[in-house]
Amino acid sequence: MSVTLTFLGGAREVTGSCILVQTASNRFLVDCGMFQGGVESDRKNARRMPVPPGSIDFVLSSHAHIDHSGLLPKLVRDGFRGPIHCTPATADLLGVMLPDAGHIQEKESEWQTRKRERGGKAEVPPLYTEADALAVLPALRPVPYGKIVRPGPGVSAAFLDAGHILGSAIVIVTVADDGKEKKTRLLRGPRPPGVADRARPDPRPAGRRPRHRIDLRQPAPQGDGRHGGGVRPCRRRHAPQEEGERRHPVVRRGGGRRTSCTSSPT
Repeated sequence: MSVTLTFLGGAREVTGSCILVQTASNRFLVDCGMFQGGVESDRKNARRMPVPPGSIDFVLSSHAHIDHSGLLPKLVRDGFRGPIHCTPATADLLGVMLPDAGHIQEKESEWQTRKRERGGKAEVPPLYTEADALAVLPALRPVPYGKIVRPGPGVSAAFLDAGHILGSAIVIVTVADDGKEKKTRLLRGPRPPGVADRARPDPRPAGRRPRHRIDLRQPAPQGDGRHGGGVRPCRRRHAPQEEGERRHPVVRRGGGRRTSCTSSPT
């Protein structure tokens, strides 16, 4: 069995993410994004698919950003009739973002046409219309995180939380070889980094993250003068107010009151 991957965008550039995957029994896309930025992007968006859109069996959409989904209306208008698998939140976002993108394309076409008419040039048709975008929505097939779907013969896919935007997913695709699923690594696994000065936030949903307890009885950090004032604990209940400090009443649980002194840069 041979699997062929063709990167139609998002390779050696940031936008236009679209991967054409072809196996013995399937032809599908992972994402179908719009190129963004400059005249060259307009040319790339207008070019034809290297295969007839009607021959594509299905699409796996990772998330709703336009540079990953923005050419779905053009794909459907040009003859694609298969399902588009994505997470439920991505389906909801596409229901708003794609029609809006179609509206923008129409307005951009009108502006370009008026500009060209002054020079006696032909009108500029929109890349696609709002109606083209609305035609995509019935093809959306929401898939919950972690659920395995089988969109084609010998192909299974799962969407895992990517922690990017609402509904974004890492798409894991498995292709069977002679009826047996075989895992082949296309890329090496991540290696432990060396010394780093920045860390990526935990992408897991808040309910799945380990809880860190903070002891509120510990004194607050002291200001060092370089980054503004910090919180100073009062040593006495009625400590004399120093220059640059202000008193703020704090209500205790149960109705009591105490005074907190905080420094205030002058």
